[in-house]
Amino acid sequence: MSYWEDPRECFDEIFRILVPGGEALLFEPHREIDIDAALEQIRGNMSDQGPLRRWGAVQLNRFGLRSGQRIGMKLYSQQELIDLARSSSFGENSSVEETALLNIPVFVCIHMWKPA
Repeated sequence: MSYWEDPRECFDEIFRILVPGGEALLFEPHREIDIDAALEQIRGNMSDQGPLRRWGAVQLNRFGLRSGQRIGMKLYSQQELIDLARSSSFGENSSVEETALLNIPVFVCIHMWKPA
């Protein structure tokens, strides 16, 4: 989603192809990221790896989180994601909640469902 030209159009397409009663979950980094906390968790996740691999993982994620927008990645605020989902065909049948993947606190889960 960070690279989609028109997220609302993509949400509409997801709505179109879902069967009635179907659900879609999208996990997306968001703009209100605590980068230092995320990098610390990545270091912890990689503690059983060699120093070069650990360093590489931290540097790659640091670059992506701090510089992603300069290379075409668009990060949205949680409110922008809520507004996008609700302005799509899903309307009020959507929610956005903070979550973590691999204990890294940089993601939100966009939950959208098509009424039965």
